Amino acid sequence: MGDVVVKARAKDFAVVAALETLIFGPRSWGRDSVIQTLQAPGVICFLVRGSGGDVLGFTICRNAAGEAEILTIGVLDRARQSGLGRSLLAAACDEASKHGAVEIFLDVDAQNAPALALYSAAGFQKVGERAKYYRDGADAIILAYQFER
Repeated sequence: MGDVVVKARAKDFAVVAALETLIFGPRSWGRDSVIQTLQAPGVICFLVRGSGGDVLGFTICRNAAGEAEILTIGVLDRARQSGLGRSLLAAACDEASKHGAVEIFLDVDAQNAPALALYSAAGFQKVGERAKYYRDGADAIILAYQFER
């Protein structure tokens, strides 16, 4: 059995919070913020479980009033460049579309070339910028994808 994308359940939230801290380090939201976000209305989380059942990556997204937002996507260093980010992005977009979203947004570090390539390949387009958006002062690019209806 290969890697599989599944919806996270409440019992997975602590694992997601720990993984988010491990992946994002100084940019981490922190355990409490991750768990609070996961419990909020309209928020869904997908996990990628490896063949041994370990969690290799996750995405957290929110759906509300015809729009959706990908709040974060993270994949462990050892599992990068294997298509997991693409699978998580597809799961988030599929879920948003099922909930009637017309558009889905996300923010990405302006210097994160691999993520920018992933989102561009999926059809996301730049719609704005956020100067000094991240805690470390890095700029963010706002991307959006419009669903065909």
